[in-house]
Amino acid sequence: LDQNQLKEIFDLLPEGQRNMQGLHENISSPQFAQALGSLSSALNSENLSAIIQSFGLSIEEAAKYIDGVQSFIKCIIQKHKK
Repeated sequence: LDQNQLKEIFDLLPEGQRNMQGLHENISSPQFAQALGSLSSALNSENLSAIIQSFGLSIEEAAKYIDGVQSFIKCIIQKHKK
């Protein structure tokens, strides 16, 4: 990541954790792992199309992939390329 991308990520972290150590602590935390697991479960459920639509993403793009997480990520990338 370049410095601008890191700054954008750091700005999302709690005050006092806006550095590489804080980022590492956050993404290594049990809470982050639990949230990521919940998101993965939701994206790999029958709710994928509703989630895709709620984010304003392309259902057609999502249908190209078997895995819900991959669909979601690819749709976000595709949307932001435009």
